[in-house]
Amino acid sequence: PSEISKVAAVQLSNNLVFARLANKTYKEDFTVKIGQTISYRLPVQFTASKATGLAVQGVTENYGQITISTPGQVAWEFNDIDLNLTIDQYDERYTTPAAIALAQQMDSDGAALAASVYNAVGTVGTAITFATMQTAKQFLDEFDIPMNNRYFALSPVMEGQVQNDVMKFFTPADVFKDIVGEASIGRLVGADGYMSQNIQYHTSGTAA
Repeated sequence: PSEISKVAAVQLSNNLVFARLANKTYKEDFTVKIGQTISYRLPVQFTASKATGLAVQGVTENYGQITISTPGQVAWEFNDIDLNLTIDQYDERYTTPAAIALAQQMDSDGAALAASVYNAVGTVGTAITFATMQTAKQFLDEFDIPMNNRYFALSPVMEGQVQNDVMKFFTPADVFKDIVGEASIGRLVGADGYMSQNIQYHTSGTAA
């Protein structure tokens, strides 16, 4: 079981896109049971002062909460004969397909959270362009989002649209040299890009 678990963990990590890029600062706190809630600290915000003397400001610690509410598993039955397989054979037949299924579910759950983000750019139903991505970067900059560790994930159709638009400005070798590795698209608009089949498609309509 320990050998199978090690292989499963590697395969799971390798098949994640959205979830692999997510912030995992608080992962050590996720030791509670399903349904329980953990608190996390929000960054402390200060303001600069032009006072000539000491201008001490109060420090306010703000907290947010995360409820552990989305368990997941992939279970299967196997017989004693399967246990006689080498770990590579068992991995090929069982562990890898199970890890891929679990990774797809995790990525889908993470990508679905995009619906809770109230800022959006572009026009629904039209092709995404390099200009659309530049506008998205502008939004992040204006909201003081840190410049480091920025990523974007595109659906397959969006990936094709962006590639077609970006190739008007760059040669493929300049931008897409890593496109065949780990779903990587390359670095655009100050962020590392990836493709994921689990990015949600949004239907425009009223907020309700």
